[in-house]
Amino acid sequence: MAEWILGASVLTAVVLLLRRVLRGRVSPRLQYALWAVVLVRLLVPFTFGSSRLSTASLAAALRARPAVQTLQPEQTVQTPAQSAAAQTPDAPGASVQIPETPTIPGMPENGAVPVVQAPGQPADGAGAGRLQRAAGGVWLAGAAAAALVFAASNACFAVRLRRTRRRIGTQGRLPVYETGAVGSPCLFGLLRPAIYVTPEAAGDETVLRHAAAHEAVHFAHGDHVWAVLRGVCLALHWYNPLVWRAATLSRQDAELSCDADTVRRLGEAERAAYGRTLIGMTCRRSPLLTAATTMSDNGKSLKERIHMLAKRPKTAGLTLAAVLLVAALAVGCSFAGARQDEDMTLYRCGGLTAALPREDVDALRVTAEKPDGAQPFFSVTQKASAEAAERDGYVDSGIGWLFALVQYDRTQYERWLCADGSGLSFFATDGTWYYGLCVPTDVRYYPSGDAGTAEQEQAEWLRLCDLGQRVADDFVRRNGLTAYSDTALREGYTYDGAHRFLAYDPCNPPYLSGNGSQDDAVVLTLSQPAKPGEGGIWCVERMTDGYGNTYLWFPDSGMPAAEYYAGLQAECDAGRSTELLKPEAAARVFLKQSGYFGSRAIDGSLREVSYVPSVRTPDRAVYSLRQAGGMSMTLHLAGSGAWKSFDASGDRYAERLSVVLGGYRWTQTEQPSTEPDDFWLTLESADGTVRMTVRPGGGQAGSVEYTCGGRSEYWSAAPGAETSLSAAAALRLEYDNLEVSYTNIAFAEDGGAEAAAEAFACRVWGEQLSGLAPGNSYGADGYEAVDWAVLEMRADGRAVTGRVEYAFVPRDWQSGGIWAGNTAEGQGAYAGKLVAYREFALLLADDGLWHCADLGTGGVRLP
Repeated sequence: MAEWILGASVLTAVVLLLRRVLRGRVSPRLQYALWAVVLVRLLVPFTFGSSRLSTASLAAALRARPAVQTLQPEQTVQTPAQSAAAQTPDAPGASVQIPETPTIPGMPENGAVPVVQAPGQPADGAGAGRLQRAAGGVWLAGAAAAALVFAASNACFAVRLRRTRRRIGTQGRLPVYETGAVGSPCLFGLLRPAIYVTPEAAGDETVLRHAAAHEAVHFAHGDHVWAVLRGVCLALHWYNPLVWRAATLSRQDAELSCDADTVRRLGEAERAAYGRTLIGMTCRRSPLLTAATTMSDNGKSLKERIHMLAKRPKTAGLTLAAVLLVAALAVGCSFAGARQDEDMTLYRCGGLTAALPREDVDALRVTAEKPDGAQPFFSVTQKASAEAAERDGYVDSGIGWLFALVQYDRTQYERWLCADGSGLSFFATDGTWYYGLCVPTDVRYYPSGDAGTAEQEQAEWLRLCDLGQRVADDFVRRNGLTAYSDTALREGYTYDGAHRFLAYDPCNPPYLSGNGSQDDAVVLTLSQPAKPGEGGIWCVERMTDGYGNTYLWFPDSGMPAAEYYAGLQAECDAGRSTELLKPEAAARVFLKQSGYFGSRAIDGSLREVSYVPSVRTPDRAVYSLRQAGGMSMTLHLAGSGAWKSFDASGDRYAERLSVVLGGYRWTQTEQPSTEPDDFWLTLESADGTVRMTVRPGGGQAGSVEYTCGGRSEYWSAAPGAETSLSAAAALRLEYDNLEVSYTNIAFAEDGGAEAAAEAFACRVWGEQLSGLAPGNSYGADGYEAVDWAVLEMRADGRAVTGRVEYAFVPRDWQSGGIWAGNTAEGQGAYAGKLVAYREFALLLADDGLWHCADLGTGGVRLP
């Protein structure tokens, strides 16, 4: 609200100043057009984009007290390191020794001082909140009163006109009426505008012609619409004297612009006569809140109009450019939002910037250093846990550490991909460096020992544990990085082109080890990293064990894999290392050099297979979808394409879908040949890298295609013991529940809480049921509210509960979904329908829409 008030006021003041400076130097049309941007800003409370020079940033700065911290030069603190040696995959036999991944920081004893300090803490939140609510109430009351006065004055004026008017002709499409209810010729009416003239004007042919032409120009300019919008602005900004002044002057400029165009239409020969007409009219005008144009004016304004008619000002090119530049700057500053930096404390890390919420800084210890390879350059610890541990003698222990940001080059990143990687995930890249978020793999919280505050301390710790991801997301935006996820790399292919799969078991070919387990059995995935096709070398890019666990492989060469393989390709092109031209020979070289299986037999232990066994059966693959940035579910209908998509990112959705798909027996297959399906569903990650398509056909109980990074796996479903539905049909029931969910319901209703309850009971809930996809088990038509009532209403009018009894015709009478709770066959007038009872809760959200907060068969409470 403050940003809107300040932005509108500044823009209005700029246009007022421009009008005063440019009066008589620009054309009346340009002078009038400047008010359009003011009108838009007064009506639009939103901002677009952000800028440090915006009025919103100024408002944010005015709300904050001066900073209490003193700026100091950038400091760095040497921190103890917590060992995080990389682990090789749990492959059998002797493991190749991979160098340790770079160390992760522990808890620094002293934090670095931020080198950029945002404005200080805001005033007391509770007091400020009460003041804002009180101010909001006063504004709303004033706006309602002004709107009522505006509506009443125009309604009364319209009634007087209708009672006294007499039609005397037309001007273009506009009817012309004579009436004694106006003091000056005017144009009035939003939907059916008409010209009204005084009896004196009607009795003089020249004056009537001039007046009709003048008001016809007002109509062409849309001034009858602008007059209404001007009144709306006055109602919304009733407290602002700048807006009242702007309304007065904009109406005067409307008349100046109209005079100029009227003379242009009448012809230059009529200029003097038209001026005499203006002078001869009674200097009386309608009130500012009346949405009518006016031809006559008071003495001062009339003098300016006559002066402008005589002077005939034109806009010089240089003046026009200057006006447009100043206006554009004013509009930009007024409409731009505040920079987020106003609520953040910034830290310089070499050429990068990290940020923490200003409100959390006092609770943290921060180390901000210049990035140097893989070492952490930004480390954050909770001060309370660290200080409590230090009081008990645990110094430099790493207790209280929350997260750190690290920077890896390509070689370091590839070595990390080969390792365990626990506690570290990469979220961004700039094409050269990879940026990761490191979090503890154990609990670092340390209580103060005060039993009275234990619960509060734990809640604060859990809140701060979520800070790392927020900082990482802000770090990407603030430094212009590219968001990055290695999901596609891990689950797809490292290199494009052809791939070969070789199964290897060193103990008991062709696949099982001597004790009958799969511990030693692996499938090697080979690809051509440097040159696809004939003449390209082969390499092992990953290994998959007998349980479907996959481990990436990059050579420990001290350089990025792409450079290493480019060197090997050059050697092969020169006639050396030619054994790498054959997949099986390249696999043998890998097995000998990697040391993964020691000196066990290789000969006779390799055989080609058609695909890699996967541990990610569809029920487990759901979690991969969710982890790749969230998950959506979409229904596809044959002949209609995609229906609707719904967010299914929450843990409970992933768990629920995993349980549903886990009710089937899955077999990995080649790509199945399927007949066209009536429908199918897709689950897709938010970043588009992972996708699962579930179809009714392709198996006894349906099929699944799982695609990630260009690699696809296919699965065929067999019925489980507890269901006869296909996997797609079972998943369709979950989709139906998502589609019919009350959480999707939001609607506009300006009549208050009771009107919102009536709208929901009588219309909105019925529209929700009738708008469901074909085949949805909850679909219904013929909705009719039998009875409804408000049960409870919150004092501020922003929340309400109610009940509704409604009749409807289900699309599928056999569907279990329509019979769920408090539903019975209708009687009497509702025979042939079902009648159901529901209770609901509605909440008016900040977006101005009423949202359904709860819906059930009883016991619903106010949100």
